Amino acid sequence: MKIYLIKFIDREIELNQLLKYCKFGFYPVLYIYGPEGCGKTRLLKELINKVKEVEHDYLIIYIDTTCTSNIQDALITILDITKEFLELIKETGPIGRLIALSITYILKKIEKYLIKDKHIVLLVDDVAKPLGLDIIEFYAKKLLDLIEELYSKEARSVFILATTSEGISRKLLARHNYVFLTQIWNLDKNSFIKLLQELQAPINKIEDIWKLIGGNPRYAITLKFLNWNIPEFMNWVERSIKVLVQDLTHKFRIELRKIIENIDDVDNYPEVRENCLKVI
Repeated sequence: MKIYLIKFIDREIELNQLLKYCKFGFYPVLYIYGPEGCGKTRLLKELINKVKEVEHDYLIIYIDTTCTSNIQDALITILDITKEFLELIKETGPIGRLIALSITYILKKIEKYLIKDKHIVLLVDDVAKPLGLDIIEFYAKKLLDLIEELYSKEARSVFILATTSEGISRKLLARHNYVFLTQIWNLDKNSFIKLLQELQAPINKIEDIWKLIGGNPRYAITLKFLNWNIPEFMNWVERSIKVLVQDLTHKFRIELRKIIENIDDVDNYPEVRENCLKVI
């Protein structure tokens, strides 16, 4: 089964709204927050496909900040910058992260294609994890500056969107007026059932699957690969949680020891609390 061949289910309202932003612009930077696996990346890929239908008026850039393989996977754009960018990169780390941090360079390349009278669309997928929480606020401000710079070059419209599933980054960004935070969640029941039917889930298991994973598309695909074996899926979840707990106790062993001694100290360690909630 090829995941990218799965029919795009629901999200018409969200997709149509994003298409309007692509055409008319949006200010400030739009951040979409949602749980892992809820469909943020797929929504952006569908948006790209729709925009490409009218590409002559649009310049669209999609950056997958988590990509570690190559520029072609990390960067979707009409721009031919691969060779020059490879020569530019001297660091190590996820290639998507390096591209995201070098967005100013990429936009300078756009100038060759004449920004004037074009709709500029920049999509930065999963911005918090690879970039790091220490610079997430600075990066958001940098994206806002890019909007203003592109309008100064007479772009017809500018739309910059970033996604994140990291709870701490949401709280950091919410303190500023140069971002607009909105939320996307798992699919509702009717839409999720359509997805399960598309994935050819056994009819007699659909209700149990809905109760078990509550509309999360990524978990539905995982179950598909496990041949809809719910006990095996639960074993997989249990193993994943054990790994997360081990990593958590290793990373925050000093903080957790203090919290165990005095539970009220948990408020002094917001990062520990956020990571514990992920495990739960």
